[in-house]
Amino acid sequence: MDNTVNVMQDIQVTQLIERCRRYERTAQRALYELYYDHVFRIAMRYANSIDVAREIVNDTFFRFFTTIDSYDASKVLHAWLRHLTICSAVDYFRKFERNKMKMPAEDVYGLEIEDDQGCFFDQFLANDLLYVVQQLPPSYRMVLILYAIDGYKHHEIAKMLGISIGTSKSHLLKARAKLRELLIQHNSIKVSHG
Repeated sequence: MDNTVNVMQDIQVTQLIERCRRYERTAQRALYELYYDHVFRIAMRYANSIDVAREIVNDTFFRFFTTIDSYDASKVLHAWLRHLTICSAVDYFRKFERNKMKMPAEDVYGLEIEDDQGCFFDQFLANDLLYVVQQLPPSYRMVLILYAIDGYKHHEIAKMLGISIGTSKSHLLKARAKLRELLIQHNSIKVSHG
């Protein structure tokens, strides 16, 4: 029965996309409402506030509707919207956040990035992690999310953000250290008020 429901949803989405290609506002609205939560969850990973996340969401859907002819219907729409959301978040960062933060031109070539911190972070709830990640400085948050969650490599992040590979690595290390510090503070506050 689940397979039948999925096939019906795929047909409905395909029809909505075709109607969106004809610039039908009702179809655009329906697609927006159908995928809003998916796009918003991705945007919240990059944003430090709900307002910024909403701005990223709106930019994502604007991108989608204005470039809908380049969307390949054989691809999964979730994946395409994820890609557009990341692009919107990176653009937002470059336009508004990057200028607020001094991004040092540090090079840490050869510096090993330790991935043994997973067990430390595993003890926290997803909501706690999201809250604390949003407290990171924008440049650290951006590199951390792109690398650790969305799976980009440092050379890709460097190109996306207009920074050096060394700076990307440095920001990741600093983000992890700051994240650990913030999680310990956040957890001690919760425990003392719990």
